[in-house]
Amino acid sequence: MVDRAAGAGAPDGHRGGTRLSEDLRALAERGRGGPLTLRQLEEALRGRGLAMVIVVLALPFCLPVPMIGISVPFGLAIAFLGLRLGFGWRPWLPGGLLDREIPGHVVVRVLRGGEGLARWLERVVRSRWDFTRWPGMRCAIGIMIALCGVGLILPVPLTNMIVGAAIALLAVGIMEGDGVLVVVGFALGVAFCLVIAGLLVLGRVGWESLWPQVCR
Repeated sequence: MVDRAAGAGAPDGHRGGTRLSEDLRALAERGRGGPLTLRQLEEALRGRGLAMVIVVLALPFCLPVPMIGISVPFGLAIAFLGLRLGFGWRPWLPGGLLDREIPGHVVVRVLRGGEGLARWLERVVRSRWDFTRWPGMRCAIGIMIALCGVGLILPVPLTNMIVGAAIALLAVGIMEGDGVLVVVGFALGVAFCLVIAGLLVLGRVGWESLWPQVCR
């Protein structure tokens, strides 16, 4: 049975709370003490909203630095949380993901870098074109976030920054009621899906052209 978020989960919005850059700075300081788990990150962000957790998980992929070792756990976590955000379910992640350790130096590096991006977002984000509350729109955003989360796991070179940016923009857009960011996030997400579709078509064409030679 699925638990519904009504009356049981943290709010999705972050209006009136601490700034994202302040949250990231606090998490980075916590990471200096040693490895962190996704459970600890989730607990540190509890009360800030499900969308905020997704933003924090996506920000590392918006940076031009290698994300070795965290693409799979973070991508899976984003996919799970995106679906739950879209359908209004209670925040939940499998125990195996929650207890996956992330080295402290990795946490500090990515969150410090993410802090700069967060400061930029804080200057440009505002409530505008707020269609995120339209019927079905929240579900569409959640599904796109989940698809992009799965995309982080795929070994496709040079796409993680595009996917990470799409996830962050969609999550911030739904969190702050900024329709402009949602549109840009959707555009990036669709562009990534088209790239994947193109690669699949090229792979199929290549396989079909090689198959007769293999069978000889």
